[in-house]
Parts: sequence; C-alpha cells; structure tokens
Amino acid sequence: MNGNKDLSEYVENLKETTVSLRLPKFTLKNTLDLVPTLKSIGVVDLFDPVKSDLSGITPNHNLYVNKFIQTNVLKLNESGIEATTVTSPIFVPFSATIPEVDFHVTHPFICFIYDQQLTMPIMAAKVMKPVIQS
Repeated sequence: MNGNKDLSEYVENLKETTVSLRLPKFTLKNTLDLVPTLKSIGVVDLFDPVKSDLSGITPNHNLYVNKFIQTNVLKLNESGIEATTVTSPIFVPFSATIPEVDFHVTHPFICFIYDQQLTMPIMAAKVMKPVIQS
C-alpha cells in the first residue's frame, strides 16, 4: 500500500473475483489498556477515586474505574474467520466457489475486517511470519 492513499480509496477500487486462496491458519490475540487513550481524549474523572461520579449506574458513591482493558482475537481456519472483542463476536463464513485465481500466501501480510456501512476497518492485523502447516 502506498502511504499517499487512504484505505477507503483502496476498498472503493476493489473488484470482485473468484480466487483459490491458500492462507495459513492463524490466531492473533491482543490486549490493550485503554486508560491512557481515554485519558488523552479527556476522560479522566472516571479513573479518579475522588472525582468519579457513577451515580447514574450504581448507588455506591465510592466506585471508580481503575482498569479499562480490551481484548481482541482474530482466528482464521477452514471454517472461516472469527473476530471477537470482549463484547461482540463477528462471524464471516467462507463460501464455496470455483477457483479462478491461485493465491498462496507464504509471506508477511496485513488483513482487515472492513465495515462497508461505516467505511472503515473494525479490526486489523499484521502477520509477519506465517507458518504453513500441511
């Protein structure tokens, strides 16, 4: 990908074609601490035991958030792709097709799960050392 283009420009120019895709099975897992990100956009009182006000969801006035963790998992196998976060799984089954193009992935690659309505990726991964298993 060229650094001068936005991902959406590539997606807009995609053309549908039938392929015989050989891609290694993989599972990627990533855990993110969202506290620094949330604090950087101004969400700070939530993490302060003195300033936190969660009275709208609990009668306990001594409640605050000390951790905000998100875990993402992306699995690819013969059955399809399973992408999960802590709250929402997304299943994308593969469909049986007649091969026209042979595409064998044996080198580093990036992949996206792209939401066409939002016109943005909702999950992305980079695989640097794919392992081919027979």
